[in-house]
Amino acid sequence: NLTRREVVDRQLNATALHLIQRSLTPKDLSHIRAFTTAKEAWDYLTTLFIGNESIQASKYEEISNECDAFAMLDEETPEEMYRRLKALSVAMMDLGATHTDDMWVKRKFVQALLPIDEVKCNTIKGRSDYRQMSSNAVLSEVVAMTSSKKIADDARARAQGVRKVYLA
Repeated sequence: NLTRREVVDRQLNATALHLIQRSLTPKDLSHIRAFTTAKEAWDYLTTLFIGNESIQASKYEEISNECDAFAMLDEETPEEMYRRLKALSVAMMDLGATHTDDMWVKRKFVQALLPIDEVKCNTIKGRSDYRQMSSNAVLSEVVAMTSSKKIADDARARAQGVRKVYLA
């Protein structure tokens, strides 16, 4: 006979194991089919998908090097660069980094954009509220400035009687 506590523990385990099983693809489910406890299944999946400490350290170094060399790619828009940087930040946090917060993203974003568009970067950094701005707010300002420049260029071209065609 089971105690009341044992009955509750078994029910909780069955529920947790069921939730883990339901969240997996059929291919991944085959890895944990033999486990009878949620903890066993979870520990195995953690090792399978995240790896042991050595693998995590290697992944951390790899992503850290990618962050150190982060730069805007040819033909990349600021929005695409920002999304790529945010993905790196999340990957670093997943591996235990605590320094890749929003201020880190903002600093890396501006550093990567600086060689491409120094005027926009310095204009934004010169704002009195720059230190309080989020990385997304900086991106929004860059996009707004780019849009304003395009509108001004179009107006100038119309005023000069020449129509520019943008292929983007």
